[in-house]
Amino acid sequence: MFRWLYRVGILLGAAILALFIGAKLIYLFDPYRIVTEELIQQVALESQQTVRLNEYGTVAVEIRQMLHTEEVAAWAGWLDQANVPTLIDLIPFRSNVTFVVGGVDTAVHKIAAFDDDLESIEAATVLSRDLVQLRFYDLDQGDKVLAGLYEQSQTVSHSLTDVSEGLEDVETAVTAVTTMPAIEAIQQELVDVRNTATSIAAGDAGLFSWVIPQEAASEFIQLADFINGSIESWRGMPSNIQATRQRIDTDVAWLDDFEQQYVQAEAFNDRWHFDTLRLLPRFVAGNYQPLLLGVIGSLLLAIVGWVGSLVPARVPQTQPCRPVGPPILRPTPPKPHPSLAFLWPDGRCDRQPLPQSGEVTVGNVIIRRARVRYYLERLDNAFPTLLNGQSIRGARILNDGDVLQIGELQTTFQLAAS
Repeated sequence: MFRWLYRVGILLGAAILALFIGAKLIYLFDPYRIVTEELIQQVALESQQTVRLNEYGTVAVEIRQMLHTEEVAAWAGWLDQANVPTLIDLIPFRSNVTFVVGGVDTAVHKIAAFDDDLESIEAATVLSRDLVQLRFYDLDQGDKVLAGLYEQSQTVSHSLTDVSEGLEDVETAVTAVTTMPAIEAIQQELVDVRNTATSIAAGDAGLFSWVIPQEAASEFIQLADFINGSIESWRGMPSNIQATRQRIDTDVAWLDDFEQQYVQAEAFNDRWHFDTLRLLPRFVAGNYQPLLLGVIGSLLLAIVGWVGSLVPARVPQTQPCRPVGPPILRPTPPKPHPSLAFLWPDGRCDRQPLPQSGEVTVGNVIIRRARVRYYLERLDNAFPTLLNGQSIRGARILNDGDVLQIGELQTTFQLAAS
C-alpha cells in the first residue's frame, strides 16, 4: 500500500509540474509577448519617441503656418483661374523670368496638394497614447492589442511617409526658385513691369498699353506681387523643411522596425500556432493555487508512502507447517534432522532438511552448522531479509521456531519435526 501511495504521489506531482513547465516554456517563447515587452521597454527607455508622436498635431499646425497652406491653396486656385501661362505670354519677359514664375506656380500647387496628408498625421497622437498605456502582456488579449497597434502604426507610418515625400517635393521646388542665379535681378524686372502694369490699369500708360492689355494689367499686378512675396517668404524655408523631414523619417524608421518585428512574430505564430498553445498558460494562470496545492499534496503523499515503506512489516506468528489431509499411518521414521519449513506466497508448504555439517544457501542468506548450533548470516542486500521481524546484521544464532523472511518467502527454523 505504501509503495502504491509513493508511486501515485510521484506521478501526480510530475504531471502537475509538467503543466507548470509547459506553460512557462510557451509563455517564454510566445512571439507576441516578446515583441510586446520589447516595445514596452523601448517606450520606457526612449520616451521621446512617443512624445514626438504625440506632438504631430502641433507639427501639422507648424507646417501649415510655415507654408501658409490656406493662403497658398487660394492662390493656387487663382493661378489656375487667371491662366498664368497665357498672362505671361502677353509680356515680353526674358526666359529666366518665365522660369521663375513657372517654378513658383509649381511650388504653390505642391504645397496645396498635400494639405490632406497633414490632417492624417494627427492620428499619431492616438498611437502615442496607446503605446504609453501598454504596461504588460495580457495572455487573453495581448495578441489582439498588439495587432491593433500594428494597424495604427501602419496608418501613421504611411501618413508620415506621404508628408515627408510631399515636403521633399516642396523643398525641391522652393530651392529651385530661391537659389536661382540673379534672382534679385529677376525680382527687380518683375517690379518694373508691375509699375508699368499699374500705369496701364490707371489709364495713363500711353504707348505701354500696347505691351500689356488693360484688362490683363490688374491680374498681372497681383501675379507680380505674389511672385515676389513668395520668393521673399520662402527664403530659409528649405532648411526648416529638412529639419522637419529628418524628424519624420526618424519616427517612420522606428515604426517600420516595430512593424517588421510584428510581421516576424506573426510568421512564427503561424508556424507553431501559439494562439492555440496559449490555452495552457491561461489554464495554469487561472488555476494556479489549486495546481500548487496539488503539487504540495502529491509531494506529501509520496513522502508518506516512502516513509511507510521503510517501516519493518509486522511478521505474523505462524504455526509449524503441517500436512493437510487425513492422517496416514506410517512406520516411525528415524529422528529427523533440523530443517527449514517454507511457506510460499501461494500458500504451498515445503520443507528442506539442514545438513549436519557444512552450510546451505537460501536466497541471499547462508546457514551453517558450527559445533552444536546453526548460525545464519546475510550475504548481500539483494532481498529484504528479516529474522523475527528484525533486520539481520552479522551472524545470528538460529533457535527453534525462528521465522526467517527473505523477500516474499517465509520460512521457519525447526530443530525437530513436529
